[in-house]
Amino acid sequence: MVYESKIDLRVRRKALEKLKEKFGQIIKDILSGKPPVLEIRKRTLSNTIYDPQRKLLLLGNEVLHRSFLDAGEAKKFMQTVLMASIIYEALKNNEYPTIRDLYYRGKHTIRYRMITSGRIYEENTWDEQQESDSVIRDIEVFIDMLREDMLILSKEKGKVVGNMRIRSGDDIIDLSKMGHGAYAIEPTPDLIEFIDVDAEFVLVIEKDAVFQQLHRAGFWRKYRAILVTSAGQPDRATRRFIRRLNEELKLPIYILTDSIPADEVVIIRDTESNMVRIGPIETLIGKYFSSKDKERVFINAEVPSWNPETGKIEWRKVGYAYRHKIKDKILRIVTKGRGEIRVTKAHSLFVFRDGTVKVIPAKEIRPGDYIVIASRLPSLNSSGEHQIIDVVKLLKKYSRSKYSKRFNLWNTARVITRDGRVIKLREVREDTNYDNGYVTLSRSKHLIPAKIELDEELAWLFGIFTAEGSLSKGRYVIFNLGSHEHKLIRKIIEIITKKFNVKPKLISSRKANQIRIVICSRILYMVFDSLGLGGTARSKSIPEIIINSPRNIILSYIKGLIDGNGHIDRYGDIIYSTRSELLSKQLFNVLLSLGVLPAYTENGEDNIIRIGKSISRTPPEIYMFLTSEESSINESYSYMKNIAEIAAEPTYGIPINDKLKGLLIKYMNKGSISYSSKNKTISKQKMLKLHSLTRLLPDDYEIIAFGDVALVKVLKVSEEDYDGYVYDFAVPVTNSFVGSYGVVYHNSDPYGWYIYSVFKVGSINLSYESLRLATPEAKFLGVSMTDVFGHKGLGKRPYLSEAERRNFIIKATARDIKRAKELMNYTWFKTPRWKIEIDIFLSKKAKLEIEALTSKGLKFLMDKYLPEKIQTGDWID
Repeated sequence: MVYESKIDLRVRRKALEKLKEKFGQIIKDILSGKPPVLEIRKRTLSNTIYDPQRKLLLLGNEVLHRSFLDAGEAKKFMQTVLMASIIYEALKNNEYPTIRDLYYRGKHTIRYRMITSGRIYEENTWDEQQESDSVIRDIEVFIDMLREDMLILSKEKGKVVGNMRIRSGDDIIDLSKMGHGAYAIEPTPDLIEFIDVDAEFVLVIEKDAVFQQLHRAGFWRKYRAILVTSAGQPDRATRRFIRRLNEELKLPIYILTDSIPADEVVIIRDTESNMVRIGPIETLIGKYFSSKDKERVFINAEVPSWNPETGKIEWRKVGYAYRHKIKDKILRIVTKGRGEIRVTKAHSLFVFRDGTVKVIPAKEIRPGDYIVIASRLPSLNSSGEHQIIDVVKLLKKYSRSKYSKRFNLWNTARVITRDGRVIKLREVREDTNYDNGYVTLSRSKHLIPAKIELDEELAWLFGIFTAEGSLSKGRYVIFNLGSHEHKLIRKIIEIITKKFNVKPKLISSRKANQIRIVICSRILYMVFDSLGLGGTARSKSIPEIIINSPRNIILSYIKGLIDGNGHIDRYGDIIYSTRSELLSKQLFNVLLSLGVLPAYTENGEDNIIRIGKSISRTPPEIYMFLTSEESSINESYSYMKNIAEIAAEPTYGIPINDKLKGLLIKYMNKGSISYSSKNKTISKQKMLKLHSLTRLLPDDYEIIAFGDVALVKVLKVSEEDYDGYVYDFAVPVTNSFVGSYGVVYHNSDPYGWYIYSVFKVGSINLSYESLRLATPEAKFLGVSMTDVFGHKGLGKRPYLSEAERRNFIIKATARDIKRAKELMNYTWFKTPRWKIEIDIFLSKKAKLEIEALTSKGLKFLMDKYLPEKIQTGDWID
C-alpha cells in the first residue's frame, strides 16, 4: 500500500475536480456538435498590467481562442488537452510527476496525411521541454490553479533557517535544529503548516554564500529572524513561502540583494604588449590577485567576446577579473563536439531555446539543450612579421631558473660576435650587438646561432617535436619516429643542421621499430625548454611564440603536429590525437582563429580533434596545405574507426522551431529547398539558402546564421566536487568571453533590483502567478546606492569610506546602465526614493555587491549594517 498524507489527498481531489470541471466543458461542446474551443487569457507582455492598488503585476483580460478546427491552432489545442489528460491521470494514480516527467510522458510521434499533396508526415507532440512547459503554464491560467496545487514537483532551490516549527506531510520539523545546513523549501509550500514561530522579521538573501555566513555566525538567533536564501533568481516555491510568512504570520520581509574553475582554459591578450596567451585561467590571471582575500582586480587585457546583437566575436577590453574560493559541487556539461564544460552552478551560458538565444544559469541546463559556441575567433596576431628567437636573452633568463643552480651558465656560456669577440654571458649588456653571432659553452664544439628566425621550417620542426619529441637529462633534445618515416627523418635532420648548426645523431631500435634523432646540446635543451616545448605527453602545450606568430607560421606548426600524430580517416577528415588536454584546447582555439571549424571527441585518454574535409568546415587552401604530399599523414581506418563513426553525425546542427519549420515546408513545396519533417536540425548552409529565398529568418536564427557562432547539443549534465578558486571576467557591453573548446561563457551578472522586484510585484513573464507568489509588503533593505555614497537630502552618511569605495565598488557595464534605465519605465520604480537610487547609479556608473560588505568583515555586516538599517527604517518600500 502506497503511503500518502491526508493533506496531499485533499489537494489531489481538489485538482481533479478543477480539471474535470474546466475540460469537461470541451467534451460537452463536442457532444452537442459545437466546435471545441479553449479560451485562455493571453500570457503576453501587452496583456501584463501593474495594479497600483495591490502593488502587483497581474494578467490582463485579453484572451486567445484556441480552436481545434483552426489549422493554425490545432496543434496547440492538441498539446493542451494532451497535457491536461496526463496531469489528470497522474493525480488519479496518486503520482507526483516533475515537469520533466510530464514532458517525456507526452512526447510521441503523430502520423498525418497532408490534404493538398497526399504525402504522409510524422511530427512529435512536442520536441523540446520548453514547449511542454509553456503548455503547463497555459493550463495553470485556464483552470486558475498553480502547478504546485496539482502536485507537480520541481527541484528545490530556496533554503530557510530560524526559530520556527513547521509540519510537512505528517512530520514536524524544527528549523532551528538544522546544524550548519538549512531546510530546503519544498516545491509545494502551500501544504506546509506553520506550527509556531519566534521571530520579528524575515531576511531574504539573494546570495547563498552570504546566507551561509550569516547562518553559521548565528545572525537569526541573535536578532530573532527567519533567514531565507533564494540562491539567485527566486523559484516559485521560495516566493510563495515568503508570501505566506508575510500574509499569515504578519512578519515584515526585508530583501538583501546585490564562475569557472581555475584549470579551465581561456584566451586573453595583453593590451600593452599585444601578447596572446591561451591557458588555464588561474595560470593567466592568478598573479594579479596579490592578496588571498582579494576578489576583484582590474587587468590590462582583452578577451574574444561574442556580441549577441551582431553575432560577431571580437576582442573586447576586460572590465575586471573576479575570483572567489568555493567548496561545493560544480557542473560537468558534456556536449557533442565541444567536450566538457565545467562551471559553477550559478555561472550562465548562452542557450538556444525555441529559436531564441537566452542566458541560462548552468544549473538550469539540461540534456537536449543547445549551447552557443564559437565557430570563428578573431585573428590572434595582427603583425605579419616573423619572430626572432634571441638565444642570448633566453639563456640569461634561464640562468635564473632552478636548472642553472646545477650548471654555472653565467661563466660557461660564451657569446661570439660577428667580428669574432668572445663575451661571457654575464658580461652581455642590452647594447651588445651579437647579430649574426653565435652562442657556445666552454669545451663545446657546437656554435649555435645567437638569433634564429622563426620561419615556416622551424615552426614545422617545433610542431613535430611537440607531437613526437622529448627533453632529457638537461642536454638531450630527442625526436622519436617510426623507422619507416624516412622522409620525416631526412627533413628533421636537414632543418636541425640548417637552423642550429648542429648535426644530430641517429639511434635505431630494431626491437621497437623506432628511430631516435638526438641533439646533444645543453644550449638547445635550454632553448626548447624556455620556449615551452618541454613537458610530458599529458602536459605538452603550444609555445606562446607560435600563438603570437603570423598565420603561415601557425599553420606550419600545426602541419608539424599533424605529421607527427595525425591521421586521415575514411571520410577524408584529418584526425589529430593528443594526451594533453591543454594542447588540445589550445589547438582547437587556434584553428578557430584560422577559420577552421573543428570538432572534438574523447577516446579513452586521448583528446581527438577532427579537421573536416568539407569546405563548410575547413578553407580548401588550409586543408590542402595540411594534407600536402610532403605530409606523412596516412589513411588510418581501424585506429580511429569508432571516433569517425561518432563524428560522422551532424555536430553543429541548429534545432528547428515551428516558425522555421513553416518556412521550410513552404519553400519545399515550391521546390526551392530540400527538407524532411524527420530532420530536427538544420545546417548553417541550408539556413543561409533559406534566407536568400525569404530575406528574413525568424527569431534569433539570423544571428546564428550570419554570426561567428554555432550550436552544440548537451548530452549529459553531472556534478563533481570542487575545492578551490573559481574565476570570471566582467566584459562591458557584450558580457561574454570564450574559453575551453570555443565555448561562449556569459559574465556572472547578478542584478539585485530585479530580484527584489520579482519578490515584491511578481514576474513580468509569469504575471498570472503574482496574486499567490508576490509579496507587496516586501522592503528593499540593500545594498543601495545611498549605502555606498550617502545622500545629504536623506541625511544619510555612506557605510563605506572613500578608500573602501575604491577597493570594493565595481564599474557598471553598459548592460547594467541599460537595465537601470529600463527600471525607470516601471511604475513601482518611479517613487521619489527609487529615483534617488537610480539617479546616483546612473551618475556614478558603479555598483556594489553583498560580498563587498563581507570584505569589511562579517561582524560589520551582521552587527552594524543589517540591524542598523532595520532599526532606523532605512529601507525602500
